Amino acid sequence: DLTDERFDQMVHTNVISVVYMTNQLIKHFEQEQVEGALMFVSSMAALFPTPYQAAYSGTKGFLLNFATALSQELSNPKFSLTVFMPGGIVTEMTSTEGFNELRGYLMPVKQVAKEGLDALRKRKLNYIPGFLNRLSSRFSFLLRKEFIIKQTGKVYKKSLDKKS
Repeated sequence: DLTDERFDQMVHTNVISVVYMTNQLIKHFEQEQVEGALMFVSSMAALFPTPYQAAYSGTKGFLLNFATALSQELSNPKFSLTVFMPGGIVTEMTSTEGFNELRGYLMPVKQVAKEGLDALRKRKLNYIPGFLNRLSSRFSFLLRKEFIIKQTGKVYKKSLDKKS
């Protein structure tokens, strides 16, 4: 349902601007060989694309792949990249009635932020906050990815139907 303008804005924000800023930052850290770190805020949607949020999932998948590949190109051992992949978060956006079906899957903002900063400090390349999120990601191989995506789509569709 995104307008062309909103789609372009999302791709520019989540992809184009991130690539541009990352290239500028990495040039500095690679040339100066100084300590630093950069966090990419992706999403679990990068691992399990979310129906009804296909474009968003695509941009978050791009961030995961871009940063993971780029991490192997770095020559500065004092500089690290972290791809942070939270699931749903309790925010103003998710406080509406349309998110009632998803509320049980949402994490508190403070917990997500704390885990993200810890992952950055520990120089973790990929990090999923929340014990249940990490557990479900690790054991997802037990179920077909298509099944997981389909179930997620059902929950999102139910929530969207209630919003209308």
